[in-house]
Amino acid sequence: NGDLSKRKIIPALFHRYADGQLKVDFEIYSISRSPQDRAEFLAEIQKFLGKVDSKKVEAFFKHLVILEIPKNNAENYAEMKKHLEANPNRQAIFYFSVPSGAFSEICTALKETGLSKNDSKVVLEKPLGHSLKSSEEINDIIMSAFEERQVFRIDHYLGKETVQN
Repeated sequence: NGDLSKRKIIPALFHRYADGQLKVDFEIYSISRSPQDRAEFLAEIQKFLGKVDSKKVEAFFKHLVILEIPKNNAENYAEMKKHLEANPNRQAIFYFSVPSGAFSEICTALKETGLSKNDSKVVLEKPLGHSLKSSEEINDIIMSAFEERQVFRIDHYLGKETVQN
């Protein structure tokens, strides 16, 4: 639940919701490394929504779940797995708005917990790594958890348009 998610990703999803473009039952899971006060987190997001209907904001925020996952490993992903398995008919889309150095451990944890399923998708923000070699290593790990058809690579600065569409 970092800066980019608060300033861009969650507000873009809110505006899709407010415009009636999210016509499915959904939940958005925001992952925090440390304890996060829900009211403070939502207040931070609200600053980036602009002038909007407060009832729509309140309704949208009911779809937002904050999970504390201090380290990316299968043990810590158990809580997220419980949440996702409570709604098995929903498709999981994992949006990695994190430094590319974390992609490997996140993919490994998703794979070890069985959360990278056949219908899952993963959105990765480029750049992947700091060199060709590190990019290839990260890509190999991503491919060990997901198939190419499941992976969407986007430019960090162009990601907002992708989320909006």
